[in-house]
Amino acid sequence: MAKIRLSKKAIAIIVVVAVIVIAAGCFGATYGILHRKLKTPQAKVINVVAEPSYTIEIGWERVSGAKLYTVEYKYELYPDTVHTATDIAGTSLTIKMVKGNLQFRIKAIGDYVSNTSDFSEWVTYYVEPLTLDAFRGFQFKLIAGQGYQIDMDTFYPVTYTYKGNTYAVNYYEIDALNGDEFRGEDELQPQAVSLSQLENGITFKLPNGSGVWSFYVRPVLYVEINGVKDYTQAEGLYELYDENISYTVVQQIA
Repeated sequence: MAKIRLSKKAIAIIVVVAVIVIAAGCFGATYGILHRKLKTPQAKVINVVAEPSYTIEIGWERVSGAKLYTVEYKYELYPDTVHTATDIAGTSLTIKMVKGNLQFRIKAIGDYVSNTSDFSEWVTYYVEPLTLDAFRGFQFKLIAGQGYQIDMDTFYPVTYTYKGNTYAVNYYEIDALNGDEFRGEDELQPQAVSLSQLENGITFKLPNGSGVWSFYVRPVLYVEINGVKDYTQAEGLYELYDENISYTVVQQIA
């Protein structure tokens, strides 16, 4: 069999081609590693702190190759608003506590757009609302020739604590029904009144001899401005406390 003799030039070309092929393979492998889609992280609530900070901490395991993380979260109380926390270098995020369902999801971000992970599925965590203390009731005083007013010396506002401070609930719903039997709340048409209105004196004209009147009273999480309920005035009250508040019944004989 005849032997093939290669010139030095041909050998050099073959060596160069081999080097190129090897380099291309290494580059391809490196490119694939650097640009592969990262594993999707899984997040969960790892800490809940009430008084005084009222925060929730979301945490996750570090993903190999991830440089940063992005977390999206939303509160049931504000369903149309999605909050986004970006460029998180660590493995946790602390957000404010809001009652009801909290939903959140997370993705990992590498050095390139191509190796960003998918967002995880939405995780739901239920934040139990706080409960206001029960309203203690009050007594009436008779204003001659006018009617009955609440004796504010016996009226103790419901209070709540938020971030180290104690506040009085400023608004109350009140309605009065004739008769001593407890009525369903669907029969009530309560009026919202402020502490200052009560202190100035609201007169209830109960017909003399009309018998027992039942006054239904409860604190509420809003203030009323020009007939509109505003839930933003009392810091922390609406976002943390249960708005399903029972009425306290106070009876007065006319």
